[in-house]
Amino acid sequence: MSKKFLAFDVGGTTIKYAVIDEQPVSLAIALIVPNKADQVHLRLLSKLARKLVDHDYAEGLRRSAHDAAQLTKQVQQALAE
Repeated sequence: MSKKFLAFDVGGTTIKYAVIDEQPVSLAIALIVPNKADQVHLRLLSKLARKLVDHDYAEGLRRSAHDAAQLTKQVQQALAE
């Protein structure tokens, strides 16, 4: 694999998962990177984590759940910062 992939699940349902705030999970992220990607996955996760603590940003992702182009744009903007 030579490219990195990022997938979001922002479906309308929530799942129970052991998290610090004990709230249901409504956003899930899958990050797939090449074996030789060094620290790229950590940089991507760090950028996304910083954005996802912003309630408005997370809500924007949820609102874009059915608009792949808008969701992609929002994520790309976050990763470019």
